[in-house]
Amino acid sequence: MERRFLTIKETKAAIPVSHDKLYKLIKAGKLEVRKLGRRTLISVASIERLHDSLPRAEIDRTDRAA
Repeated sequence: MERRFLTIKETKAAIPVSHDKLYKLIKAGKLEVRKLGRRTLISVASIERLHDSLPRAEIDRTDRAA
């Protein structure tokens, strides 16, 4: 069975952001959160949507050593 939710700790490992930044993403509604008792669980689908919404980085591949 594919996992649908991650704990806070697992989410921080999946998207390496600070504790404060993770909670800001939750508060902004960018990550879907569920509660199971005292545990906070984050939807894997919302993590994937966040990833897909990030802008692509433009990398300058010119050789600067020359």
